[in-house]
Amino acid sequence: MKTVKTGPERRDDGIRRAEIGAGPAWRLRAEARVLELARSRPAFTTDSVWLSGLEPCPGDPRALGGVNRTVTDAAAETSAR
Repeated sequence: MKTVKTGPERRDDGIRRAEIGAGPAWRLRAEARVLELARSRPAFTTDSVWLSGLEPCPGDPRALGGVNRTVTDAAAETSAR
């Protein structure tokens, strides 16, 4: 039987696909830029990341949302320890 995914599950799948499609080199550069901004500002948006000079994503620009999630999740996990 085929399982129907919820809206949030479909959203999360799309974010993961966009992030993977961006390629590992771009993802590493984007993660570094997100970390740099996170350390220097109390808050920022993906627009802030793009305006900071991150080169365009080779795939879907929404991949930056996935990078933000990856960095945020890792930071939350680290601070919980």
